[in-house]
Amino acid sequence: MTNTNFCAEVVKGYMQTLSAGLKVIPSDNGCFLVTPFTKPDGEGIELEIETLPNGNILINDMGDTLGYLFVNGLTLSKSVMDRANFISKCHGVFIDSEILSIETKPEDAGKALHALIQTAIAVTDLIQLRRSTNTQRIRFDNQVKSIITQSDVDYVADYQVDGARENHTFRFYVNSNKNLLIQPITASKESIAHSLAERWAYRFYDVLRKNTNYSPIAVLDDGIDNSAARRIWTPYALAPIEEYAIPWSQKGKFAQLLAGSPS
Repeated sequence: MTNTNFCAEVVKGYMQTLSAGLKVIPSDNGCFLVTPFTKPDGEGIELEIETLPNGNILINDMGDTLGYLFVNGLTLSKSVMDRANFISKCHGVFIDSEILSIETKPEDAGKALHALIQTAIAVTDLIQLRRSTNTQRIRFDNQVKSIITQSDVDYVADYQVDGARENHTFRFYVNSNKNLLIQPITASKESIAHSLAERWAYRFYDVLRKNTNYSPIAVLDDGIDNSAARRIWTPYALAPIEEYAIPWSQKGKFAQLLAGSPS
């Protein structure tokens, strides 16, 4: 095999790996795209693709990129936002209301998708600016994990399960004859909360289509003494996932469910 052929095979294999890692979730105006690319903590990068009345394609991150920074303890200060805007503009991406987006003609959608993915990777890497202090916010999923461990039940982290259409990963799985699929959800604003609720509702539905023995639970970070956090999970934001939701302000109900007691 010549060097040229060898390199071509490497590229071919890489493209096949990327293609296998892409998952499409249908939506009303287009789709949600789960990519094989990740944020610094290993969480996947997800995007929304939709068609516009003018025939163009709009690709956006649904607020996940800046939301990731906020949830993981980085204050979105002016200096942080200046850096995020600089990175975005270098790739032709815009930030509006904490959402990264790019509008493009259909024939250029592939290039635009690549640009937005590159931007999301670079902006989430700003998490390195976070200061390590005692006042740093504790990740919400660690708070949920604390309740699970206190309940003295067996659990598996990052549990993978097959749905009717595809495989899904949930943050925690509790067996102990309960079959609980537990997903903590945090959002920095109402529109992002609604988007997350839609995507997780789809995953729950897809799993239940294949196996009705599972019991999905969405544990929502609505804050306990934080009225601003509660305003994020409005009826609009909650609607897609309401039947599976337990607000963190009602974490006693969550603990009772883990213990097998009536809520």
